[in-house]
Amino acid sequence: KVPDEKGIRRKTYLMAFLDDSTRMILWAKFAFSDNAILFEQGLKHIFKCHGRIGKVYVDNGASFVSGQTSRILRILGVPLIHSRPYKPAGRGKIERFFRTVRGSFLCFLEPDSIKSLEDLNLRFRTWLETEYHRTPHKGLLGKTPLEAKLKNASKIIAVDPSVDLNKAFLHQESRKVYNDNTLTLYSRLYEVPGILAGKKVELLFDPIHPNELLIIHENREYGFAKPVQTYANTRVKR
Repeated sequence: KVPDEKGIRRKTYLMAFLDDSTRMILWAKFAFSDNAILFEQGLKHIFKCHGRIGKVYVDNGASFVSGQTSRILRILGVPLIHSRPYKPAGRGKIERFFRTVRGSFLCFLEPDSIKSLEDLNLRFRTWLETEYHRTPHKGLLGKTPLEAKLKNASKIIAVDPSVDLNKAFLHQESRKVYNDNTLTLYSRLYEVPGILAGKKVELLFDPIHPNELLIIHENREYGFAKPVQTYANTRVKR
């Protein structure tokens, strides 16, 4: 358990992406919740830093079955494959990694010495780069994950430069605009151009900071919807 911003010790979860052919950990992070947004953060990092992914293989946990995540991967042309329920054999490599984390990293930590989630993740990244990636692996015939990664460097496929990754990872929701030129998303009121009153629109937004919503109607962009300033909105003549 790790102290949060209020100093309360909370349970943490580890999410990690393992490259099947090299056993490299392409992205990993401890967090206080295990959810689809954390999963998407990892995917986005990999696309930006490690190139295109051939396919993503996951279990059937709630973090990996989000409709938004599936839509993002469809846009990028990457298959999302789920392992068969109650068939752990296909997840052996990542399960082995988690056992290694418990036996070679977590067991040596003094719980009271961890000051924050950022502190834990910094120590974990240091362990990954100095220990795990540089330790010979039986499944790699004695090579280290780093050596295997360097050997396969020529096989990395860059993401098409025409693909806007930041836009591809935005979430999308459909809403009908009220007659007063507003709409709601996650119980928050937003104002949109008057021309869209009464129409159905698509919204693209950052799920972590949904302060601005890109408005799309009939494949045309209409700028951004912004949170309504309640007092100012009461002064507008309708």
